[in-house]
Amino acid sequence: MHVRAGFILALGLIWALPPGSGRAALAGDDGARPEACVWKGTVTIRRQGDLPPPKPKPEEGKTITFGGSHTLSETIVIEVCGEAGALYVQSVRRQLQEDFISDLDERCHEVLCMVPEQKRKRPGHHGRAHYEWHVSILAGQSPAALRQGTHVNLEFSGPRRFRIGGGQTALTDYVSDFVRDDHDACDGSDSHKEIHERTGPPGSAPWSEHQGSPDSGFEVITHLLPPGDSTLGFGFAAAFSGMSMKGSQDLPQPAGAWVRETAEWDLKAESPCPDVLRRLQQDLAYGEAYADEKLAGAAANTDEYDQAASRRAYQILHGSLPPAGNPPDELEAGTDEQGRISGLDDLRRKLEKECKPDIIFASIAAHEEMHGRQEQQFPEYTDGRPRTWGLMEVSAYAMDARMLLEWLMENCPGTGLGDAEKRLEKLERIGERYTPE
Repeated sequence: MHVRAGFILALGLIWALPPGSGRAALAGDDGARPEACVWKGTVTIRRQGDLPPPKPKPEEGKTITFGGSHTLSETIVIEVCGEAGALYVQSVRRQLQEDFISDLDERCHEVLCMVPEQKRKRPGHHGRAHYEWHVSILAGQSPAALRQGTHVNLEFSGPRRFRIGGGQTALTDYVSDFVRDDHDACDGSDSHKEIHERTGPPGSAPWSEHQGSPDSGFEVITHLLPPGDSTLGFGFAAAFSGMSMKGSQDLPQPAGAWVRETAEWDLKAESPCPDVLRRLQQDLAYGEAYADEKLAGAAANTDEYDQAASRRAYQILHGSLPPAGNPPDELEAGTDEQGRISGLDDLRRKLEKECKPDIIFASIAAHEEMHGRQEQQFPEYTDGRPRTWGLMEVSAYAMDARMLLEWLMENCPGTGLGDAEKRLEKLERIGERYTPE
């Protein structure tokens, strides 16, 4: 299956180009809008709480002593990058420790016993109970799983104001122990009961084990549970200045809440304009290479033609031919002879991971989709002639470049585009024959 290389130069060359390289140095104070910038940094959410034990309610004829604590310490640090909208999550670090401990002692002053005879006994029944549970993040979760369970959105809500919202879900490890001892003042018997709960590995089935019985006065119950999950959501808004967002604030909590939640953020903007300019330069160079009729006439087939066009594009960009032994360009995405597109999903993930502007992927996807439409509309799409294929590539690269140029004009008003507009208009005229309706 011959894959038509819609993006054959790919990332290896475009990102290697220095600013202003190739024809018409595209450099200068680009004045990128904050909404179009790539923001990189961290968002941190902290939750702290310490709830004192409640005071026991007095009961007539009984002495109740209660003690315990409930504490929470949670921190999540999310490293992100991207444009306004859904940011790419680069890494997640989450720590959670929630502990609850309760001790109860109940003593009846006296009790009326009915057997073997009706009689009051002092002191009466006596019971003691201890209950505790602990929640933490389950160990062993992969970084990829933690990232997958995280989302962060950046929105601009007005002049120099932004809002960040998101959430993180992770598996949790739950441990609990309940122990109670009771003494019956009437018959002098003692009873003991325990309930223990533990968390098993992911995917494990729950099971229980029961020792003893209530009638025997001794009972131990053990439960193994599948991992639970904990979701921490957050949202906050603030002002920013320049090309950075940095600050902290307490997040609002409902009345009576015992947990304090704070947000910290530190993000810096990087102009997307240089990357988009370099991609535009590449598109123009490839379009001009494929527009060269002599280059097509010298090629025996489309494979040889693609290689020759790649070398010519390199020469247009760098002013010299590629060095000897230069490795072939990696095919990042392509369209086959049946108009089927491949490689876009992997390419999207790669560009997101590298924090590249969204418009770059959008233009590449549009380029390949145009080839799909060409296959449907023009029977000669598969005629195997280098010149036919070259004109179809000119059309696709011109459309791709038009998207990038218009984006630059809107989002990078300080950018000097040189003669890019004139070069593009020439390519559009050459490729008009194979521009789908």
